[in-house]
Amino acid sequence: MLTNILDSSRDLERIGDHTEALLNLTDYLQRKNVEFSDAALKELEEVYRQTSDFIKDALDSVENNDIEKARSLVERHEAINKIERVLRKTHIKRLNKGECSTQVGVNFIDIISHYTRVSDHAMNLAEKVFAEQI
Repeated sequence: MLTNILDSSRDLERIGDHTEALLNLTDYLQRKNVEFSDAALKELEEVYRQTSDFIKDALDSVENNDIEKARSLVERHEAINKIERVLRKTHIKRLNKGECSTQVGVNFIDIISHYTRVSDHAMNLAEKVFAEQI
């Protein structure tokens, strides 16, 4: 039981670490006046929305020990991972077409990677619920 609590606290800490990294990256991008294309912004907004909703539902499943909600997150987690792969490919195409700079491309990939890692840690929390480990 103590191991599960420690694992969960570690996942929460990692979610915080990735959130802090996203805030620092956002601050850097604003200071450097880095601008994403409209398409990239829409994609980032979508991955943010899905990740934010995912975290809320994962935490809700833990708080309420909602096994069904926790199980329902498995498919959504797979969808977020798929979105990351698709967005990487889409952004590489934009880079190849010269629609954005290399700096913007690297930052875009960093952002979606952080969101995906956040969803990974949130999934770890939810998995403990349906495995009846919390």
